[in-house]
Amino acid sequence: MKPFAEKLTEPIFLHQWPQIECPYCNVGALPLEEDRVVLNRDPYFNTTEFDVNDGEPESIVGTFAAQTICTAINCKGTTLVYGDFTVHEVSSFSNDRQFETKYSVRGFYPPIDVAETAGAVPDAIKAELSRVGSLVWNDPRAAATALRASIEILLDEQGIPRLSTNKNHAPLYLSTRIDNFHEAHPEVDVKDLLDAVRIVGNSNTHDSSLTTAGDLLRTMEIVETALDHLYPAPTPSKYANSNIEAKRIIAEEQQRKGRE
Repeated sequence: MKPFAEKLTEPIFLHQWPQIECPYCNVGALPLEEDRVVLNRDPYFNTTEFDVNDGEPESIVGTFAAQTICTAINCKGTTLVYGDFTVHEVSSFSNDRQFETKYSVRGFYPPIDVAETAGAVPDAIKAELSRVGSLVWNDPRAAATALRASIEILLDEQGIPRLSTNKNHAPLYLSTRIDNFHEAHPEVDVKDLLDAVRIVGNSNTHDSSLTTAGDLLRTMEIVETALDHLYPAPTPSKYANSNIEAKRIIAEEQQRKGRE
């Protein structure tokens, strides 16, 4: 998972805003600047009734939207971020009360990627995982179904049929497809990983269990782990060169000792 993703699962102050990767160039960051944030109070908090009956700044809630501009000089792409806000009193060295806004992100447009893959993961799997970034903070239960779908696509890419081989060609349960993959590739120990994602996806589709954004991101890391097993990242050339050099040094040392 991208480092910033989990930080956005909780309300944060402006100074806590993380480094978020630009969805256009994947190089620059998306800073949240106060002068670009538009706060929309819930209507009640703009009334005299609120001023008379309450008036407490910490009662104020509403929604926010902001344009974030990529910091990369050759990009400067604009991404919209939106969500909810609350007001909180903060410690101050002055006698006056001071308040700051906390932001709860609900989404970005265009959506940002939160999954992190290193190996030659097929584009179809990446495309399904990219849906998670558009759903995770606003509708984590829907994001869970996207993770489940990514497992279905993973098995497609691994050549595991979706239909039975009998004359009816009935659709196979995902659990059966996972078992079939495990039987075909027992050397790749990902069965429990795939089953766990299946269970989370099923429970969020059929049950009323509440899944938080944090829960969802941890499940996404299970998918990433399975992908690391199936599509390992190539060994960096420096590691390969170091291994060759180490073997050369050891061989020379053994030859030297053999001559002594």
